[in-house]
Amino acid sequence: AYRTYAGGIAGFVAEGNHVLTNISSNIDVYGTTCDVGGLTGIAHEGTSYVNCTITGNVYITHGTELSDAEEIGGLAGVWMQNGRDVTFTNCTFTGKLSAKYFVDGVEYELKTFHNGGLVGKTYGKSGNGTLHLNGKAITLGAASVLDAIENGANPEELTLVSTNVTDIQKVLAKGANVTLAGDVSSVAETVAPYGNKVGYIHKGGTFDGNGNKLTIDCYGDDYGIMTYGGTIKNVVIDGVARAIVLYSPVEDVILDNVYASGDILYPLNTAEHATVPGIDLIVTNSSFGGWASFAGVESASFTDCHFISGKYGYGWPYDCLVKPYINTTFKNCTFEVHSSGNGYYLDLSSLGADCKVVLDQCTVNGVVITAANCSTLFGEVELPSGRTLADCVIFN
Repeated sequence: AYRTYAGGIAGFVAEGNHVLTNISSNIDVYGTTCDVGGLTGIAHEGTSYVNCTITGNVYITHGTELSDAEEIGGLAGVWMQNGRDVTFTNCTFTGKLSAKYFVDGVEYELKTFHNGGLVGKTYGKSGNGTLHLNGKAITLGAASVLDAIENGANPEELTLVSTNVTDIQKVLAKGANVTLAGDVSSVAETVAPYGNKVGYIHKGGTFDGNGNKLTIDCYGDDYGIMTYGGTIKNVVIDGVARAIVLYSPVEDVILDNVYASGDILYPLNTAEHATVPGIDLIVTNSSFGGWASFAGVESASFTDCHFISGKYGYGWPYDCLVKPYINTTFKNCTFEVHSSGNGYYLDLSSLGADCKVVLDQCTVNGVVITAANCSTLFGEVELPSGRTLADCVIFN
């Protein structure tokens, strides 16, 4: 087919060590057949693009075959694989793609885009050039993320950066990544499986708060974030009855640098208690205030975490209670003394019959917890019926 070479900035960027930086375009780009991109129609080998923002839409209007329509991208229509790399760093596209082609006079529209819709298919096969596309994270607007998933893209390779509640909810529920661009306030409205309301359904990928605050207005048995697995990190959660709820996860639940205290009853909770073999809860560098209980996974580990007094208002012990149902390791964790003067409530009453809790270099007010002082430092230690402290807890 006749090559269109249409781009928002250039139709054709020739081979060589060219570096294009700090480019933005908001125009819509139209091409008749192929090689159509929001930034450039074709990105030749050896070229690099840094800090480029494309917000216009990109269209192929009359491809003569399927392979024409595949040469479309929010950044580049095609990239050359002739022995040298093509690199896009911190480049985003938030427009929409549309590629139409005709076979025997019948119009078709492309459903699946290459590389998450950012860069079209490779052009040229000599050599071993590689496409470097924002590392592994492809950043798109919500509409583009959802379109890409619908057209077969891997959700875990797509990232939305936003503060729009509706967009965040939709993208998280599809298993794609979300990074908060600022503080977000929302209301739990979606109905969860048991009739509870939920703010966000997290089905894999990474939910990165980016250091921002996520406020979710909900009450009683409502959920803030209901997770089926994946990573939640760098976020302050407030204003929610149950901050993070494990719901029959299908992959590890990883929490890092999460602060869930304040007006929270359950910083951690579980909707389904049946153990999922091979799935773990892994928590690092996080703080929880209130009643933290967890089950539904094979094991849990907390490293460098702080268990502090919650401010939900139920008083001791509900404002400072931890209740594991499964094998759990606490390493280098601290447990705060409640304002009433009572220590943290270690509730092991529902610990599984073959399960144990490990306290490895954990402290209360700077004092390392041992078998000898455990019952003194904690406000209370409740054990399963018929079991002893030595049978339930390992001290390192």
